[in-house]
Amino acid sequence: MGKLNEDGKHGYIDETGRVEIEPRFDNWTEFSEGLAAVSVDFEWGYIDKTGKWAIPPQFAVGRPFSDGLALVGVPLNGKVSFPPGPVGELAKIRKKRQ
Repeated sequence: MGKLNEDGKHGYIDETGRVEIEPRFDNWTEFSEGLAAVSVDFEWGYIDKTGKWAIPPQFAVGRPFSDGLALVGVPLNGKVSFPPGPVGELAKIRKKRQ
């Protein structure tokens, strides 16, 4: 699926250029392992190829999945923290098995 930018919002198109997921995201990544990291109102989450939320927006930064894991940033003292992050905070999330 290809990326689409329309009027400052982002979505996805198929190989023929047909819109698959309407542009409604502030930022977006390529699909990886069936999910794409997208942001809305400065929070990142993950959508599936139908555009439904697989992991709702809750992160300061989201990166693509690799081997079932995705690097995410969490807010900490006005900054973004990445792994290992603060004690008790998981900054790597595991994709739900489908």
